[in-house]
Amino acid sequence: MTTQPFPKNKVILFAEIDQQRQNRADQKKNAAPLAAIRRVRNIANGADYTVSLQVSAPYGGSYQIDVEVGGARGAEILAHAHAGQGLVLEGYLNRTIDVDRRFRDYSDELFEGITYQDMFMTVEAVRAREGTDPQATGSNIFLEGVVAEPPVFFRHPEFPEIELARVGVKTRSKAVLSEDGISQAGQPCVVTVTVPVDDEDAAYLYRRGNTVRVRGVLDRLAIRQNREQVRERLEDMETAWQEQRETIKTQGENVERTLMVEGDRYLRMKDRMERGTRTMLLAIEVTPVAGAQPATRQEALDDRERFNAEWRAARAQRRDEQKQRRRDNIAREQAAKIQVDAPPTALPSDNPSLVAPRTPRRKQADTLVAEGMPTAESALPALEPVTELAEPHTNGVRE
Repeated sequence: MTTQPFPKNKVILFAEIDQQRQNRADQKKNAAPLAAIRRVRNIANGADYTVSLQVSAPYGGSYQIDVEVGGARGAEILAHAHAGQGLVLEGYLNRTIDVDRRFRDYSDELFEGITYQDMFMTVEAVRAREGTDPQATGSNIFLEGVVAEPPVFFRHPEFPEIELARVGVKTRSKAVLSEDGISQAGQPCVVTVTVPVDDEDAAYLYRRGNTVRVRGVLDRLAIRQNREQVRERLEDMETAWQEQRETIKTQGENVERTLMVEGDRYLRMKDRMERGTRTMLLAIEVTPVAGAQPATRQEALDDRERFNAEWRAARAQRRDEQKQRRRDNIAREQAAKIQVDAPPTALPSDNPSLVAPRTPRRKQADTLVAEGMPTAESALPALEPVTELAEPHTNGVRE
């Protein structure tokens, strides 16, 4: 009996296709909802399917996740899929830099939005749900790698009694050499892993350099953001709400009812604005590999301070290198411009008074032309008399 090796980075996602929002006309007609599937062009001009899926959350409830399916095996079933259809997706996880465009501003200068780190799933295969698959939605994730980032401790946004530790695990996707002629290259990946601090094996994720195996599930958490742009937007919303509140108080009828409705709307908008949804891997089982040693909470906090200092120093070095490259480029451009604009040098044997530029200026060109033209006082040359031509021979016939 042969045992299969533990996957380095593998995700099996059991989900249902979400439905598009319907307008009031379609709702009155009881029209069937359309599947939330969009066919888009990527940056390489390839065709991708972006599917909105509904998945059960680990601690109850559900969440929505958008997955790009491009070039995966079985992706053709998305062309005829319907809302609520069960899908099974297989692939791996990776980290990316994304932009929260809710905070973009184009008034003073171009500001695309807040950048943040998030995870996405690269889909390798898609198929319809079969009878042997679980009927409920969820995920099953296998991960093996090295702890590359010390933990950050925080409370669950919906269940404050649960404290989590967030770390970064460096791993690699598996290269696929298929027999049907379609191969896929592997690549290094960094996966964001969260683990409850009361887990008995959570301390193995606290030490950098530990090699661990993680079994877990996919989760999406609405984390509160504390950026300068977020605080400025919340202050603007607070100012607008105070002005609206004073305006409502001047009304004579249904003041309390209007204040309650508009106040609830303001609180919902504020809560959405200061939260950002992030995708993470929630560890259910952690297994140490190759002599990994646990670390205490205080050791993890001290290591986090060193990690932040190293990160800030590396960022400052990158910025200094970018500034130096810009200065070098500007210096080279100025030197090239001076060399182009410099006048041509005369040979030692040439008379400097006889050396003229290759393209004379307009004033010099006008002077040269004026020197060759006769003045008004100079006499024009005498014209020679014109001799009269003989009549042509017409055989004695005149017109």
